[in-house]
Amino acid sequence: MLQAALVPVFVQVALTFALLGWMGAWRVWLLQTRQVKFAAIALGQPGYPEGPTKIARAFQNQLETPILFYAVVALAAVAGAISRGFITVEWLFVAFRLAHAGVHVTSNYVPLRFSMFCLATAALLVLWVMLGVATLG
Repeated sequence: MLQAALVPVFVQVALTFALLGWMGAWRVWLLQTRQVKFAAIALGQPGYPEGPTKIARAFQNQLETPILFYAVVALAAVAGAISRGFITVEWLFVAFRLAHAGVHVTSNYVPLRFSMFCLATAALLVLWVMLGVATLG
C-alpha cells in the first residue's frame, strides 16, 4: 500500500521539477540571446516576459500547498494510515494540481485556475481529515 501511496507523490515532485527545468531553460535562453539583461532581473525585478513569468509562478505554487501534501502522506505512512481511499484522494489532489499548473502556464484564466486550486485544496483537507480520523478517531 505504501508504494501505491508514493506514486502520486513522485508525480507531484516530477511536476515541480518539470516546471523548474522549463523555467530555467527559458530564462537562460533569454539571457543568452540578450532578450533580457542581467541588470533587469538581478534584484528580482519582474524583467522576464509573460511566458517564463507564468511558468515561474506555476513553479512557485508547487512550493506552497503541496508542502502540506508531502507532510500528510509522510505522516500517514508513519502512522500506518494509508488506505485505498487515501490514495484515491491523493490522486485527486495531484490531478487538480496538474490541471492548475496547466492553466497557469497556458491561458492563465484566473477563474479556472482558482477552481483547480480550490478543488486541490479541498482534496488536501480531506487527506488531513482522513489522517486525523485514522490516528485520533
